[in-house]
Amino acid sequence: MDKVAIQVSGDPSFFDEVKTEAARLDRSPSWLLVYCVGTTLPKLASSIVATAQGAAPPLEKRRVWTFFVPRDLIEHCGRLAARLGMSSDDVLAYAWQAGRDGVRAMPSS
Repeated sequence: MDKVAIQVSGDPSFFDEVKTEAARLDRSPSWLLVYCVGTTLPKLASSIVATAQGAAPPLEKRRVWTFFVPRDLIEHCGRLAARLGMSSDDVLAYAWQAGRDGVRAMPSS
C-alpha cells in the first residue's frame, strides 16, 4: 500500500478530538483518520450536498497536522472534494464527523 503524507488544515478542536481518540485506542492519529475516511467516504460521496461553508476560523486559530494515508484514498477524497466544490480538508472533516460516533464506540485498548 503506497502511503503519502498530507497536511490538513483545520480548527484545533478537530485535531484535539482525533488525537484524544487515537490515544484512547492506542492507535496513531493517521490510522484513525484513514479508518473514518475509509468507512464513511462511500456513504458521504452519495449523501453530501455542497453547502456554503461557515466562516473558517481565522488563520491564527487554524492548525496544520500531517497525516500518512493511502494514496488511492486521498485521491478519491480529492475527486469528491472537487466534485462538491469543497476543499479536501472539508471532506476529511466531514468524514471524521460522520465516523466519530463509531470510533467512540470502539473499546479502549
